Amino acid sequence: MDEVYDDLSKTCGDSRLVYIQLGAIYCWRERNGNPLNSFSEEDMPVVAHTIHSFVKFIGLKNLNDATEDDLAKFREQVLSGAISDVEASLLYVIRSILRFQLEINRKDGIELPRIAAIEPLPHREVSDDKDAMEIASNDKKYGLEKIVPKDSPVYKQIFSYYHYCDCVCRMSPKTMSVKTEAINGFIKFSGISRLEDIDNQQIYDWISSQTDRGNSGRSINNRLSQLKVMLRWQRDDNVVMPKLKISRIAKQKEVPPRQVYFTREQIYKVLALADRREWLMIKMAFDCGFRITELRTLRMTNIHGDHITYVGKGQKKRHVKLDEEVMTRLNDYIEREHITDYLWASVLSPNKPICDEDMRKAMRKPFKDAGFDDFCPHDLRRSFATDLKILGVSTREIQVGMGHSTEATTERYLKDLIGYNTDSLYDMKYSAAAPALR
Repeated sequence: MDEVYDDLSKTCGDSRLVYIQLGAIYCWRERNGNPLNSFSEEDMPVVAHTIHSFVKFIGLKNLNDATEDDLAKFREQVLSGAISDVEASLLYVIRSILRFQLEINRKDGIELPRIAAIEPLPHREVSDDKDAMEIASNDKKYGLEKIVPKDSPVYKQIFSYYHYCDCVCRMSPKTMSVKTEAINGFIKFSGISRLEDIDNQQIYDWISSQTDRGNSGRSINNRLSQLKVMLRWQRDDNVVMPKLKISRIAKQKEVPPRQVYFTREQIYKVLALADRREWLMIKMAFDCGFRITELRTLRMTNIHGDHITYVGKGQKKRHVKLDEEVMTRLNDYIEREHITDYLWASVLSPNKPICDEDMRKAMRKPFKDAGFDDFCPHDLRRSFATDLKILGVSTREIQVGMGHSTEATTERYLKDLIGYNTDSLYDMKYSAAAPALR
């Protein structure tokens, strides 16, 4: 929880009252009725960031000053993408926190009508033929009709959540695909006909079945996270699941993440063995920190002089700058290959971008030729961040360049201290002059 309290302190600044209010709610997470008691300690940084973003956006000095208009303004900013580092599906947590604070105030004899009206958002009702057509088209997109009957309660409950994420929160197609795959997988495995019957053992069995199939702890935890967010949303929407204890669903142990990164010298050794297209892919990934999906889907419309503007993960808009050599080579490549749309078009379907696997193969070849057999494209994103850190750029600035929501996420990419000898740290500490006594 240290990360949560550090972020809270930065958010509140001199506003000690709201710091005390939220600090108490975090501290009393296990208290009966606390809306945060269903979240694990691992989930809390993301949940707290949602709450803190609201506090910062409104400029709250006191939770008791929050109004329905404040919530509506914040929600509008999140859904429009103006505030891009907040998980839209967690907006309900803010309402729950304010209602909980209201209950605390009532017990203390304080009435606060300004937030008494805060209630969960209603489900969208099908009001006309256009809505009906939209929902009908989403049936196949979500894949629910393949695993449960349309007239079953669980179909309506899960569809309502998918529709909220897709049409209200405007989550990207890739996010929706990950979400539906995980949740549909659990619904199919458990065979439940309504969420009210769900219990922890069904989830434990689902986890065990994935482990038996050889899925990694990280993959299981990613699916588990999607399931838990959905269940919390349903609970906040007044679906009663008496046999479910979300706080007792533990994360699975994960293999430590890859620590591979490449130095500037190693990158240039690889580039010397790359062809024209491979050179551009590798150099642009190293220089700009592209994810492979962002890199492979670049189009001519993203290029503006020596800058590239694109929408990355989480619908965040990013701007990167290309160096002079890359620009020269890129313009030559575009002219030679007669590029008019995607920079790296599919051989079989020129009007579509190259697939992930084909791009991995293209980038992997020169690394293997240079003697680096253990390569994956995301290593270049780690290398981008670490190279900047070695050059003296602050973590906060690297965070902006990476498009991360928090510095904590960026820190996981920095490998500049691997093998760091702590003796030098103590040498600096012990060599400092003692303070002069008065």
